[in-house]
Amino acid sequence: MAHRGTAAAATTSASMRRSTVMRSRATDRRSASECQGKRPDQAVKHRSDGRECREPSTLSHLGFQPVQKTPTIHVISGFIWGIPADRIWSSTMMDKNEILEAIARYKFYHIIQLTDTITTPGWADGVQAQNLCLKHLESLDLRGKHVLDIGCRDGLFSFKAERMGADEVVGIDNDLSEPATQFLIPFFNSKVQMRQLNLYDLQPDTFGLFDIVIFPGVLYHLRYPFWGLKVIRDVMKGGSHLLIETPIWHGEPDKAMLFCPIDSEGPYASDPTSCTFFNEKGLVDTMKSLGFETVNIEYLTKNTENRAGAHPIKGFVQRKIKQVIKDVLLKKGFTKSNLAIDRCVFHLIYRGYDQDSPIIKYWEKKHDFHTKHG
Repeated sequence: MAHRGTAAAATTSASMRRSTVMRSRATDRRSASECQGKRPDQAVKHRSDGRECREPSTLSHLGFQPVQKTPTIHVISGFIWGIPADRIWSSTMMDKNEILEAIARYKFYHIIQLTDTITTPGWADGVQAQNLCLKHLESLDLRGKHVLDIGCRDGLFSFKAERMGADEVVGIDNDLSEPATQFLIPFFNSKVQMRQLNLYDLQPDTFGLFDIVIFPGVLYHLRYPFWGLKVIRDVMKGGSHLLIETPIWHGEPDKAMLFCPIDSEGPYASDPTSCTFFNEKGLVDTMKSLGFETVNIEYLTKNTENRAGAHPIKGFVQRKIKQVIKDVLLKKGFTKSNLAIDRCVFHLIYRGYDQDSPIIKYWEKKHDFHTKHG
């Protein structure tokens, strides 16, 4: 999804080592599901009866497995361009040049660390917003949780959630990432499930209900934002957490507003898919009407312009620059609306709602209000 602020990069720890990327030999008869059951964050030992058992081992802060002198576990991956089908690759067999050759076959959106010195070549402009969202994700306990990553792209947040101990991670995107499904999932020996699905087609029975929903860099691309937020609500458990990373519009701060430009009239003039910009009160109130409590709001940059005594000279220069830009936009036919935005993370908890309340019936179901009151 274009401009997806959640994208690129959370850097992993220097202790991360190369994970396993391999193709099975023709004689290897094990199924993919059998192999995926063997997680990379566990060391392998062999019992006296020849069967394998796994024990926890020391992990980096993101949970990636350092290289250890343990028996190599071969997994069946999807087809990797440039890697012969009859070769078996492992973290100790795939050298730097082979990794670089593999990732050169793909177009990545996220910047994801693969080894101490290699990251995927993603979109650097999204890193700060993504890291802000990762900061809030790290504040949650994901152990044993069912996690949904909406607009997952290459899987930055999905893989992070898995390393944090999530029991099951589902990523959906309406443009499924081949770099993730063909390379990264096998490389990390990951159990993350990625599916090509439009948000509006998501139903409670598609994957079940979720404990944690990550919704980064997608909301401002939705043409039907209120319906999209309702779809998300309907797949969340009571007491579950929702992280929304999105640009927030600074216009009309005292009113609950949605700025919904088309073509080149919005803050991201070069991207016509960027069509939905809530102001802070607008998003807080909208989520409240859906049964959510906003527990934290954090902006990527601090707006010091309107603070008394905070960098008066800097604030003066900023106002002058904004005025010049505004004048140019007006001459080009833009409206007088304030186009200022800032990337922001909303942390919300789903508290539930009364399905039989008159207002919910009026908005979402059938009602008899007019029958009773005219």
